[in-house]
Amino acid sequence: VGDFIRYFGFKSIHGKIWAILFVSKNPLPAVEIARELKVSKTLLSFSISELLKYKVIEHAGKGVKRTTYYRANPDVSGVILNVLQHRELPMLKNIYSNFQKFQKKGKESPEFEGKKINELGDLILAASIALESLLSSQVPVQDWGAQFQLLQNFSRRED
Repeated sequence: VGDFIRYFGFKSIHGKIWAILFVSKNPLPAVEIARELKVSKTLLSFSISELLKYKVIEHAGKGVKRTTYYRANPDVSGVILNVLQHRELPMLKNIYSNFQKFQKKGKESPEFEGKKINELGDLILAASIALESLLSSQVPVQDWGAQFQLLQNFSRRED
């Protein structure tokens, strides 16, 4: 799971924490998670903060001596949407903003092909629009495959 979640831009430790919390019968305190994963409390604390930020895990209450317990967020679709909304979408907008700065300079350079620069911009903009459309559509994550198929069929008709 650590390798899988790393593929999506998180760290392996994030996946390991999520997996332990997901399979645990009960919420766990940070001390138990650190012991199980054999990681430092500092690394665990930083990683838990990031997972909480993206709502991948959530607080599950306080125990003895005000110890905080955590559990995996059971709404996996909501987690995916939240990460796309708060991490990938701003990243795409930043990429497009940087591209626009490059576009002005790049078109003046004899080293770059203007048509290819425009194609790159179209690609970045299309990715951003597709993600925004997907997020605003309220389509459940499990139905995304069908939505992408509809988009592909639609784009083929325009060709």
